[in-house]
Amino acid sequence: MALEVGHQKQFFIDWRWVQGGWISFDPQRGHESGVPWGVPNGVKIVAEKAKKSQPWLRADKPWELVVHAYLNVIYEDGKYRLWYETLHPGGKDGWNSLCYAESRNGYDWEKPKLGFAKFRGEKGASSNDNNIVYNDTTNGGRPYSGGTVFKDPSCAPEERYKLIHLTWTAGVGDDLLGGRPQVVGAVSPDGIHWTAIEKPLLDGYVSDTQTTAYYDAHLNCYVGYFRYWSGGPWWVSEALWEGSQSWRRQIGRAVSKDFRNWSGPEPVLSLGAQHHPSHDLYTNAHTVYEGDVHFMFPAQYDREKDTTEVYLATSWDGIRWEYFGAQPVIPLGETGSGEEGGIYAGCGLVPLGKDRVALPYSGSRFTHNTYDPYALEAAGVKRDYSLFAWAVWDKDRLVAIEAAGEGRFTIPPVIHHGKRLVLNVLTGAAGEVRVQLRDARGDVIEGRAFSDCDSIRGDCPEAVVSWRGNSDISDTAAQPLQVEIYARVAKVYTFQFTQ
Repeated sequence: MALEVGHQKQFFIDWRWVQGGWISFDPQRGHESGVPWGVPNGVKIVAEKAKKSQPWLRADKPWELVVHAYLNVIYEDGKYRLWYETLHPGGKDGWNSLCYAESRNGYDWEKPKLGFAKFRGEKGASSNDNNIVYNDTTNGGRPYSGGTVFKDPSCAPEERYKLIHLTWTAGVGDDLLGGRPQVVGAVSPDGIHWTAIEKPLLDGYVSDTQTTAYYDAHLNCYVGYFRYWSGGPWWVSEALWEGSQSWRRQIGRAVSKDFRNWSGPEPVLSLGAQHHPSHDLYTNAHTVYEGDVHFMFPAQYDREKDTTEVYLATSWDGIRWEYFGAQPVIPLGETGSGEEGGIYAGCGLVPLGKDRVALPYSGSRFTHNTYDPYALEAAGVKRDYSLFAWAVWDKDRLVAIEAAGEGRFTIPPVIHHGKRLVLNVLTGAAGEVRVQLRDARGDVIEGRAFSDCDSIRGDCPEAVVSWRGNSDISDTAAQPLQVEIYARVAKVYTFQFTQ
């Protein structure tokens, strides 16, 4: 059965767009002894390591002891909008705060004085000249931790922006860390003026990480990603904490039709037997990229070394995930870089210029269990505990099918309505990519064989495939078509049928 692909760009983020092939025993074709047909060889799927920018934000205000690991960016109307968590010096004014900053270029940031929340300075004077948009002084007394802001295209304008985070309600049974844990929410017309939702989204659930959420237009519901454990979901009423030393952190998923009432989280991503038994998935950093492409950038916690580095996971539906655990895509920095102790990805894969995309991340010179800002402050350690920077990729080039030598694979039968086939390709100096087209029966279309194809070489983000100078394939439209790709020392990232 052929798949309709329209004009949408298709990404090689797993084996979805690669046929498994078969062995043909067809005497009419002379295949009595069996001939491999469409069986891929010499190729693998690889996640690309990001390039790192210079740091662009640090704690430099009186109310910022540290810019915490949990942050997210939205790019809209030509502006980068950043929400980030901060801890206050000396533990002043209780719990953590959500702060706001914005930038036109992604590097020079303004922390506007918004006047919402009061902060007591070192001399005891209160001031609301800060960029705090949300904390326990603005939301009715609920402590703030591990939140993410997202833009909701489905709702009324007064709730266009939504926030999800962890809190503790003091004195309401099931005491844990000073109160009953809850996942709660807030809504805003602009991402700055927030109104807390009174009823908890998940009452008694411990999601002590950066919880994320978004509106899924395909499913017509809200989807959230939460901390989950190998021992099960952590509801405080189940008293599971006693056995938690044998647990490992995982990622859970829950859904809601109205953002107010949520299902219980179910596990969707964990580390398997091929990984070291001391490794966890600490955060999820989920983002929807383009179309139905989902990425996660989990911080993988290495308990042996007490460090975190960021890896990549991919999905077509946000439920079934492929985890690229061989190498981190955002590794630790060198000693002295300020990010040699831990790396955590924020949320929001955004454009950075015309041809690049970037993900915000937090880096620290301290490891997981030495990162205690209040203890460091009390010991007189310089306040420069963490930084924010960009992890940068070429546009659409996060995952590729790679042929280190010679390789070949075939895209499953598709039906297109385009005029040209465009590939995103990167080859080595001695590399190339060629394409041949087959009809529904599997026969090579005359004039569209590998031998007819013009070689694609070099850095070609929009390579139009041609055969002896002719790129018009409109004669193959509206019928099953099989695209076979030969690659040598090359990577192929996407394919697309265009006009």
